[in-house]
Amino acid sequence: MFALLSLIISFSFAKNHGNGIIINIDKYEKKEASWHYKPDVIVCNDSPYTVMTVKKAVSVWKREGVSVGEVYKETSKNKCYSKGKENYIQIMGYRKNYNKNHYYAKTWDWSHKKSKSLYSVDIEFAPDISNSNLKLLVHELGHSFGYKHANIKNDIMVE
Repeated sequence: MFALLSLIISFSFAKNHGNGIIINIDKYEKKEASWHYKPDVIVCNDSPYTVMTVKKAVSVWKREGVSVGEVYKETSKNKCYSKGKENYIQIMGYRKNYNKNHYYAKTWDWSHKKSKSLYSVDIEFAPDISNSNLKLLVHELGHSFGYKHANIKNDIMVE
């Protein structure tokens, strides 16, 4: 009886967020670097995603306990940069920084070597990605929060 109770207590449940988005956050392996400050998210003008879609994807991770700031649209005062913007996750369109024939998207992160804290992340999407591809956006945001690919069937972080 005690063994069965221990098994039930230690068993964790995946959270199903709808739209085929299943997250097993407690089973993910994290990268060495993590955010020291709560990052804001900027949706660049060339992004295939709207601010509303990015907010929806960010809200999935917030419900998992991930600390994320505000989501903004790029403006003349709050511009996207080609290689990182401190304390921001930049959601951008295809800028030819990777082979689009092999990946739908690519996430780059920059971190301080000594403190191992992330200071910027860029997520670049292939040109044929549409605003309706929420699962891809949630997956790439997972990388921006420091999560590696997971070998868990149907999970959002599966490679």
